[in-house]
Formats: sequence, C-alpha cells, structure tokens
Amino acid sequence: MGQDMLNALSYAGYGHGSDLKSDVMNWDGKEYVWNGTAYQSRDSSNISLTNSSLGDIFTFIAIPRGIAHNVHFTWIDDNGITASKPYIYNGDPSDNAVIISKKVYLSDYDIGNTSTFMINTGIPDADNSTGFYNIVNVKMTLWRM
Repeated sequence: MGQDMLNALSYAGYGHGSDLKSDVMNWDGKEYVWNGTAYQSRDSSNISLTNSSLGDIFTFIAIPRGIAHNVHFTWIDDNGITASKPYIYNGDPSDNAVIISKKVYLSDYDIGNTSTFMINTGIPDADNSTGFYNIVNVKMTLWRM
C-alpha cells in the first residue's frame, strides 16, 4: 500500500511536476504531527499542513485504516553527509513497520528562490555551477496501530 501511495504521488504527466515533488518544493522546513483531525506544526498549533498530497493521501487512506506513518526527507549536505528532517511524525514505529522510499530530483528552476528554500529546509544546492539542485529521498514509514 505504501509503495502504491508513493507511486501515485510521484506520477507526472508530460510537462507537469508530480504531487510528491510539489510537496518537497512547498515544504517550509517544519515538522507536522497528526492531532486527530489535522496535521499541525510541532512548533505552533496555529500552523496546519495545507496543500500537501502526502497529508491528503494519509488522511484518506492510512488514517481510516489505523495505519500510523512518518515521513522523512533525506538529502546529501554540503559536506557529503546524509542529512534528514521529519516532515510528518507520528511517533516511534512498531516492530512490524515497513519503510518505502522514492527519490525526487530538484532543479534550480523547480525551486525558484534557492536561498529561501535552503534557509527554510536546510536542503543545499548541491552544484551551484549547474541547474541541478539536489535529490531528496522521501522516506515513508508505515505501521499498524
């Protein structure tokens, strides 16, 4: 089920970006937790996760089935070290958890204002001399409650 969700979100028609890529590009660097009715920022209960395909698919598929979930974004930092930040966090997974991942390619064109994106997310421009920005691994962990 998790692989199907990521495959569906990563599909893009010709000339369009995927919903998964949009989630990464629109990420504000905050961590969101499920409060029973919506995803809210861990830092401020006044900030809700909106316009997130991952949030929507969890709300419609995983939550009604009692499937807990975490999503982490992982990338290579300026020092060549793997860095990771939580996007959606719902606790520590159980022993029966599964992990599914999908890589998302980002270009400078996709990002737009690369300085603001770097400040908000911590994801650096891996190569300033080209249009390549970075590759983000979207890691989803699912487990039954």
